Amino acid sequence: MIRHPCGAARSRSRILRVAILAFAVIGAADAARAQTTTGSFFAGGGQYLCCGDTLAAREIGGGAEVDLSPHFGLGADVGLVSGGDITQPLPSGAITYHFGRQAFFSAHVIYHLSGTVRSSHLRPFVAAGLGFKPVSGWTVAAGSDVWLVERTGVRFEISDQVLGEFGTTHLVVARVGLIIR
Repeated sequence: MIRHPCGAARSRSRILRVAILAFAVIGAADAARAQTTTGSFFAGGGQYLCCGDTLAAREIGGGAEVDLSPHFGLGADVGLVSGGDITQPLPSGAITYHFGRQAFFSAHVIYHLSGTVRSSHLRPFVAAGLGFKPVSGWTVAAGSDVWLVERTGVRFEISDQVLGEFGTTHLVVARVGLIIR
């Protein structure tokens, strides 16, 4: 059995330190412009694509985003993702790839296609950055914020995090969440 390195306590504490630092930097950089900071809470489901097979994945977490201009922003997410095992038969037995419950952190640059929130209730975006679990990789996402009232809305997002484990593993997830300003 090949075990995912998610059990390493040092990796988890490193993720936590980087996440705290990122949220502190975002908060400090935007203290004077509190209206342009967006917080989110999300849940989602998707698939690990690994080793010629798929495995269901579930995510839950939260994030923050700071608008640097009407179109560009910086964001960070932190949360938990869980999976299971993928077993592949081999002539000499079987090999099992284990994806357990693990913390994640991602930092990304966001481009909002429609500019400011006030110009529309619908604000589509694309994002790219780096994701950190015990194994790091790049991440891309696309979605839209739907502002229901002035400071509260819903975010719909599809993301793909490419992990450098067991060859190349994709974690593709559809998320829905609450956003607040």
